[in-house]
Formats: sequence, structure tokens, C-alpha cells
Amino acid sequence: MKKISQLFSVLAAFLILTDGIKGAVAGPPDVSDARLMSAQTATGQSDEILLGLHIRLEEGWKTYWRTPGDTGIPPQFDWSASQNIHAVDVEWPRPISFDTLGLKTWGYEGDVIFPLRVRPIRTGEAMTARLKLFYGVCEEVCIPISKTVEIHIPAGQPTSSADAVLIAKSRMLVPEDLKTSKAINEISAVSMENDRIKLVYDADAPLTDPSLILEGEEGDFFEIKSVYLENGGQRAVFDVTADVVRKNDTLSGRIFMATFLDKGLAVEGQITVK
Repeated sequence: MKKISQLFSVLAAFLILTDGIKGAVAGPPDVSDARLMSAQTATGQSDEILLGLHIRLEEGWKTYWRTPGDTGIPPQFDWSASQNIHAVDVEWPRPISFDTLGLKTWGYEGDVIFPLRVRPIRTGEAMTARLKLFYGVCEEVCIPISKTVEIHIPAGQPTSSADAVLIAKSRMLVPEDLKTSKAINEISAVSMENDRIKLVYDADAPLTDPSLILEGEEGDFFEIKSVYLENGGQRAVFDVTADVVRKNDTLSGRIFMATFLDKGLAVEGQITVK
């Protein structure tokens, strides 16, 4: 039954998307724009340079997080045409949830800046970041957008750029690492059946409206069936169903990425199901 539900979700997403493609021809051409920005004016001798990807959205439009949920298009990044770049790590500010026709998705509205930690091939030399970006934006219809954006960082002594503060503020919205965060005291994830997980976490302060996002292998689907609070509101208990690609009699031993969200709380890290 779960598979059928997922297929309908995918079909709904496809229909919305194809409507959006039709609407994109006659629709507003400037519902979204993107640009690269740098926190410093030159490369200096840094072995890591902080950039940002700024996506602007018109009012009423949204774009998606790395794992959108029931439907949506996650951003895709192609850095292959860049110069003097070894690797780029994308940081993801905490998303917000959207409910459309019973489908829950995770993403952003307004402006969003994705911090980028860029490692050069040769330190001290100029760098050109050239990104082929593909992402989706949605209002009543969805439009797939493909853009190529670039920024050149010259060699030389670096100073802070005009965009450094904006990138720094965005980094403050990125969830803390579960290994070092003091906001969550204890976590347990227990396999209840071959497709169910009971996940419990204790926070250091009372929770108000806790959310959980689980990510597994490509093709894994998770649904939060229920959530309730215990221990004076400091303990959140989630009942989760998991439809995973690699079937087994139990989910014990599986490792998933978990993102915990609440007011004033954003923490993420790997968890192992017992």
C-alpha cells in the first residue's frame, strides 16, 4: 500500500512539473535568479575558501532542500567546468515544511544562501567557480530551472567581501553536527518491525513542535506516523515507517542521516538503528 501511495506521489509531482513546463513559456521569466558570491576578495594561501550560492525567489514561490520529501526537485550541482577547484562541499540551511494536497515537502521561500566550502587544487592561485545549476521552483505550478553561474577569485592578499556577512548569517542556519551539539542529550533508534523504527531523543530544553527528517540510500522512503512528547516536553518520540530499497527482516544495523528540527533547534548527524 505504501508503494502505491509513493507512486501516486511521484505521478502527482510529474503532473505538477509538466504543467509547470507548459506554464514556464508564458509565465513570469524572473520568478527566481541565482548568483555565486564570495566571502573574500582574493584566494590568499587558504586551503579552503568560503563561497555562497544565492537563490532569489519571488514572493509565493519556493524551492527545495536536498531531500524534498513526498515530491519536489532537489538542487543539482555540476562544478566540472571550474578552474583550480578540487572539491566543493555544500552546506544546507535548515529547511521549512510545506503541505500541498496532502504532500509534505521541505524547502525554502524568499531568498536562500547555500554556504559552499571550496578546496582549491593549488593554494595561492586564482580560482574560477563555474556552476551548472539545476533546481525547481514552485507556486501553483512548478518550473525546472537550469542556470550557469560563475565567480572569479583572483590571487592575492584576501580581505572580507561585501557578501561575507550574508554568508556568515546563512552558516548560522545550518544544523549543528550531532556529534558535537549540546542541544540533544541522548538518542535511540530501535527497529520495531521489518519496516518500523521507534526513534527517541532527549533535548536539553522543552520542545514545542519537533520534526524529524530521515535520509537513507537512494530510493528509501520514510513516513512519520506519529510524534509525541514526554518528560516534561524534553523527550520526542517518533514512530516511523521505512520503505527501504535493500529489504531485510530487520532494520537493525542500518545507518541513516537524521535531521532534528524545532524552534531554536537544528541538529543533524548519522544514527544507527539497534
